[in-house]
Amino acid sequence: MAAAIKNDVEPFLEDTNNPIGHVKLKDTSIKNIKNYTERVEMNLRLLNVDLDSVLEKRKPEKSEKRQSSSINIGKNIIYYGAPGTGKSYGLTELIKENGIDDYDPRSGNEFVERITLHPEYTYSDFVGQIMPVVRPVQNASNEKSITYDFQPGDFTRILRIAFENKDHPVFLVMEEMSRANVAAVLGDLFQLLDRNKYGYSEYAINNPLIAKYVFADEHRTNIYLPSNLMIIGTVNTSDQNVYTMDTAFKRRFEWRYVSTIPRESFTNNPEISFVDKDGNELQILWADFLETLNSYIVNTLKLSEDKQIGPYFVKFPTSDVLSSEELLNYNNGLIRNKLLQYLWEDVATVSSMTSGQNLFSETIRSFSSLYSKYENKETIFSNSFLNSLQFKVKDVNDNNDGA
Repeated sequence: MAAAIKNDVEPFLEDTNNPIGHVKLKDTSIKNIKNYTERVEMNLRLLNVDLDSVLEKRKPEKSEKRQSSSINIGKNIIYYGAPGTGKSYGLTELIKENGIDDYDPRSGNEFVERITLHPEYTYSDFVGQIMPVVRPVQNASNEKSITYDFQPGDFTRILRIAFENKDHPVFLVMEEMSRANVAAVLGDLFQLLDRNKYGYSEYAINNPLIAKYVFADEHRTNIYLPSNLMIIGTVNTSDQNVYTMDTAFKRRFEWRYVSTIPRESFTNNPEISFVDKDGNELQILWADFLETLNSYIVNTLKLSEDKQIGPYFVKFPTSDVLSSEELLNYNNGLIRNKLLQYLWEDVATVSSMTSGQNLFSETIRSFSSLYSKYENKETIFSNSFLNSLQFKVKDVNDNNDGA
């Protein structure tokens, strides 16, 4: 009983603290005594119920699809991997598979709070803060007064929705978690991330401002994560040095790696072109170029996996209006404007300290030279990398010959 009062789940009793362990009714009115008596009688009746037999006879209220996917509810999950691997796509699919099958991130959903963290994102943005509010004065014309009210943040709003809809899955999505000091963003809420086997927080915390907003109860101070609230995040491995996450934080999440290898259903795969060492312009599928580049980054340049890129690093358009040549030129423009700088700054510059190999030609000493040469369809890659690409080019040419 003391535990029930401490966790604020017993509305009729309060602790006397004298003597320790004794309790008393909060309100001794006839109505309150009657309500408490009915509660006690109900609890006594429940003690004699065979719950196993009741559950066996009970018909499922939810669809089989909802039940089969509920294993993920009540978890904290982070999708991580190289940039462009489709982490955001993966968590969108997770939401669809776990109770919101019509979820569209473009239009949003009342049961999904999707936020993007950044260096200026703070605890106040996440939880909320006391803010001045201007209100008209009652029975007075054109007069206004200033009051200070709690304005809920992203977490507090979705927590309230979760408690108001306990039979519905609810999701808090935190994109780009390594771009902010996530430990400072969570603050005291960090304690809530420990969940038991049923998906609830192992430990509640005292936060009267959040509790009042969530439960609309002046006396309630404890909050916790319910089992229907799922927290999902994304982390770019190449950004982990921006704000590092300690082990205590990491162990409270389930980390799901998103590979750089394209899925079977991958369609973002047009032809792009490059110039070989003899000045010939050759075509290659984006997926083949990507595979060769990622292998070269790790095996030849001796860099870590977080320097690789994902299949969606560049998103190519599809068009029935443009000719194949126009589409090829457009795609090459995306490579020039989206990929080259990353390869120059994050790969080529770093590789000079890890290996004796180069990604780009040794004659290129600046990014402006690299950009200009690519634009003018000159050779930009090193002979070593071009030799790796040659094997993939043959596959493309063979397919074109047989078409």
